[in-house]
Amino acid sequence: KIRRDFNLGYNYAKLQTYLCVVISFSLICPLVSIIGLAFVLIKYTVDKYLMVYKTGSCGSYSSATHYTSAYFTVFSGILLQVFMFMYAIIFFGLSDGRTILSGVVILVIIVVLVTKLLEYTYRYLFPSPPGERDYITQPGIGNLKNAYC
Repeated sequence: KIRRDFNLGYNYAKLQTYLCVVISFSLICPLVSIIGLAFVLIKYTVDKYLMVYKTGSCGSYSSATHYTSAYFTVFSGILLQVFMFMYAIIFFGLSDGRTILSGVVILVIIVVLVTKLLEYTYRYLFPSPPGERDYITQPGIGNLKNAYC
């Protein structure tokens, strides 16, 4: 038998994309959240079975994969908020309290994102002294290569 490595990066990205679509469109069509939850759980179970019992190894990947996945999940929540704002504008108008609240939440999110961007820029331009760990430019703690196997 030929045993191939489980392509963790590819399958992890596909699972996160499905999760992003489910989160983003769950407001517009609530049926998407129920069917999407079932689909994501089935895909997760199948991937875990293939990874552990059929291939025997995860292959190689870096710990940056998990950080990218976390940012992608945050992005899907922001996308959901944008959809909520557009939904409120279309159905309630600009002067309704729900639309104003949704707009304020989007402005807060934009301020937080700009602040994080400025923090990353500052850390990049002025790195921490040698010997001091910088958690932004050096993500990951230890070797997580076989954490899921």
